Parts: sequence; C-alpha cells; structure tokens
Amino acid sequence: MQRRIAYLVVTLITFSIGISAAWLCSFAQINDIESNELYESSILLASPPAKKRFTPTARACKPGWAQGYVSSDGDILSESGNGFSSPALANRELQKWIKKAEKIIERAPKFDSSGKKIGERVIAVYPPNANGTKWVSIIWTDKTSIGSINAHSLQLALEFERTPHDQLGNMLDR
Repeated sequence: MQRRIAYLVVTLITFSIGISAAWLCSFAQINDIESNELYESSILLASPPAKKRFTPTARACKPGWAQGYVSSDGDILSESGNGFSSPALANRELQKWIKKAEKIIERAPKFDSSGKKIGERVIAVYPPNANGTKWVSIIWTDKTSIGSINAHSLQLALEFERTPHDQLGNMLDR
C-alpha cells in the first residue's frame, strides 16, 4: 500500500512539474512573440536611413588634394586644397585663380572665430571647359592654405559649402 501511495505521489509531482514547465514555456513563447511584434512594429515605424546628399567618388593627393563628389541628384562637384609655406604664397595662388575667372560674383575677407582676418573668400564663374560646361568655384585662403569647391551651379556649390564637415569627411577646414 505504501508503494502505491509513493507511486501516486511521484506521479502527481511529475504531472505538476510537467504542467508547470508547459505553462512556463507557453508564457515565454507569448512574450517572445510579443517582443518580436514590438520589434517589427518599431522597424516599420522607424524612418529609413537618410541617404547622404553628397557621396565621395574619386580622390587624388600630392601636391595638395582633390575629392570628387556626386550629389543625390546626380550632379558632380569637387573640393580641393593645397598648403603653402606662407600666407603670401597661398594668396598668390588665389590671385592666379581670380585672373582665370570670367566673372567674380563675391569677394570678401575670411575671419576666424575670434574675428581675426585669416584669408579671403571668392566666388568666381569660369569659362566653359572642354565639354562646354561653365563652372562656379568658391575659393578661400586660410593662412597658408587654399581651398576650393567647384560645381556647375552656384546653388550646388553653396549647398555643399554649408554641409557639415562630419558628413563629408573633408580634409581642409573651410
């Protein structure tokens, strides 16, 4: 008789453990499904990653550097820079660029954050190239360096100039 009671107790304990385990597993699955649904919902609600407005293309170095870009509209533009041993040499290079221009749109001093003059900024239009395309350049000197942004339109060049550096990976501080 004691043996039958022991079998009954073991059976009831085993049955109880099985029911408890099944309940815990189903509870875990429900939570897993809900968390997946929540995850999928958050993916659907999240905005897609933003496409960069300007994507780097080709890069060239020595002497100086040049970086090509393509805009999200398919327009091409470039940015370039070069360092010199003195501000006078950087300014002399700027004067060469100005002489080649068809038209000067703007010319102004360039200041640092404390208001000290560190160079000059010029917006120039150049005659058509070999492909018949006119180019606009924003050219600036910054102490001993010169930089430029070259695009087919002033609007595109100015937009590129205003784009934060961390989104472009530029080498020369504008």
